[in-house]
Amino acid sequence: MAEQFEKTMYGFWKQQNPKPFSYSEQYRNSQSTNDAMSWFRIGWLSAALPYTKLREFRVVDVGAGNLRFTEIGKRVFLDCVPYDVEGEQSISTDELYQTNWDIACLFDVLEHFQDINDLFRIPATYYYLSFPETPDDDTLDTIGGLANWKHYKPNEHIWCLNRMGICEWLEDKGYVVLQTEYPEDVIRTRWCPDVPNIASVLARKQEV
Repeated sequence: MAEQFEKTMYGFWKQQNPKPFSYSEQYRNSQSTNDAMSWFRIGWLSAALPYTKLREFRVVDVGAGNLRFTEIGKRVFLDCVPYDVEGEQSISTDELYQTNWDIACLFDVLEHFQDINDLFRIPATYYYLSFPETPDDDTLDTIGGLANWKHYKPNEHIWCLNRMGICEWLEDKGYVVLQTEYPEDVIRTRWCPDVPNIASVLARKQEV
């Protein structure tokens, strides 16, 4: 029920007592990422970073799901490796946290974290995030509350996030937001025509 969620800093909603969610290999393989989506994401990334630079990057695909982005990424980046909590994976959790990555990609992943600050345990120069955009308060009132939102998934989605809150959070943690918008809404159907669906954020660690 929606009352299990509490509004926190940055306008995020967090589930207070989530039940264990079974992230099975079947669930992992059922993810909808395809080649077109993967190329689209790389295209959005290349709008901020030169393609020649991307060719030199080591990238980790966190929550790699069906591995489509990982496989496409291998054709673009110097290296692109998957990490997931279920099924075959090419790196361990220790490797995830102990490798200095050029980019850590988390597509439809951050909302599943028990603690979103675990993101910063992944050493990366850039974070590329996509996540469901939680409607603003006026829209929630119009649709009858959080429980009527398309991406409201108790126990599966621990966090309900918003783009501007994510940007503020990253900046407070020492990252510069390079670009942010709703590019995936071009090819991922909006649950409501006038309300954003999937937000994307690309941020770079500030140079000391």
